Amino acid sequence: RYTLSQRSREIVKNLDQPVKVTFFVPNPNRPVRAAARGMDLFKLYADASPKFEWKPVDPLVNQEVLLAKN
Repeated sequence: RYTLSQRSREIVKNLDQPVKVTFFVPNPNRPVRAAARGMDLFKLYADASPKFEWKPVDPLVNQEVLLAKN
């Protein structure tokens, strides 16, 4: 559906340090359209570099993760 530009792939591929993203989305198993696009984008970044990690978190189910980020 979406692609990363060549420059974006190069930047992510050459990360000096790991990047970890917590993506808060209600019901990640059935995300709404905008959230699904975000998840697709994060998958592309993760495919471009082993230093890019992400995980979807449902803030209504895993409130301890949400509170820990504050």
